[in-house]
Amino acid sequence: MNYRNTFAFKTLLGAAVILYSAGAALAAIPIAHWSHASGAQVYLVQSLAIPMVDVQIDFDAGSRRDSPAQAGLAGVTAGMADKGVLARGTEPALDENALGEAWADLGAAFGAHASNDRMSFSLRSLTYPELLGKSVQLAARQLGEPAFPEVVWVRERERIDAALREANTRPGTLAGRAFASAVYGRHPYGFEMTPETLARIDVADMKALYGSLILPCRAKVTLVGAIDRNQADALVTVSPDVMGGAAVFTGTRVPIDIVLGSIATGSSMERLRASYPFLTDAHVQAARVYEAVHPRRGRPRRLADTNPAMTPRVRRVVRPATV
Repeated sequence: MNYRNTFAFKTLLGAAVILYSAGAALAAIPIAHWSHASGAQVYLVQSLAIPMVDVQIDFDAGSRRDSPAQAGLAGVTAGMADKGVLARGTEPALDENALGEAWADLGAAFGAHASNDRMSFSLRSLTYPELLGKSVQLAARQLGEPAFPEVVWVRERERIDAALREANTRPGTLAGRAFASAVYGRHPYGFEMTPETLARIDVADMKALYGSLILPCRAKVTLVGAIDRNQADALVTVSPDVMGGAAVFTGTRVPIDIVLGSIATGSSMERLRASYPFLTDAHVQAARVYEAVHPRRGRPRRLADTNPAMTPRVRRVVRPATV
C-alpha cells in the first residue's frame, strides 16, 4: 500500500487495458500469455465486439487463508478496499463518496470481492482515450493505496454484525452452516464469519493481510484486448544513439514521453499532429502499451536528459499598456 505498489499496479493495468485497437477477426480465440516485468502472469483474449475492456486481477488471498479466530477477514478486507484512497503527492485523498463520484464521472466501475481461494479486483471501462487512461490511474490508486478508514470500519462492522445476527434467525442459514461443517470439518472452506470472529478483526489486521498478499508479483491478470506487445514494439523503438536512449516513435526522434505527457495535460490530437504530422491514433496506443510493458525506472525524463545540447529558455514579452 504505497506509491511503489501503485506505480506497479498502474503499469499492470496499463498493460492490460490499453491493449485495445483495431485488428482482424480471428476464426478461433487463442489465449495469449506472458509474464510481466513485475512477476505478474497476464492472459489476453482478443475481442473486437465493443469499445469496452474488462480486466480481472486475482490474488491468492481468499478466505481459506483466514484463521479460525478471524474467519471473514478476507471478505471484509475486500469490502473495505473501495472505502477511500490515500493522498499522494498533489493528488488529494478520496473518501468513499468522492471515489464513487470519480468512477461515475468516468462511466467506469472498479470493485473487489473475496472467494474461498482468491481476492479479485475487476475493472470495466470504455476504451475511448479520454476515459481509459483516467480509469487506469484511478484503479491503480484504489488497488495500490486503499485507505481502510477506521471510522468507516466501525460503521461497517456494526452493519455486518447486525446482518449476521439477523441471518442466524433463518433456518436456511443454519442448515447451510451445518452442511459446511459436515462436509469440510476443520478445513478452512468450512470456516464462517460469526459475530465473535468479526469482533476480533480490526483495521490493522486488514492492512497486514493486504500488504502481505496483494502484491504485483502475486497477480494473475485476465483481460480482453485487440493489440499485442509486438505491434506496439513495431511503432516504438529504443536506441542509445537516438535521444539518449529514450523510447521514440520508429523513424523519428520524438520521445513517447513528450507525446503521452502532452495528452495527459489535455493537449488534443489535432494540436499534437500540427507539431508531429506523422502521429496517428495507432502511435499513441502503441506508446501507451510500450510504456506499460516497459516501465521506465526513476524520475520522469526532462528535455536536458534526452538532449543535453538543448537548453530551455524562457522569453518574457513586455507589451505597452493600452488605454
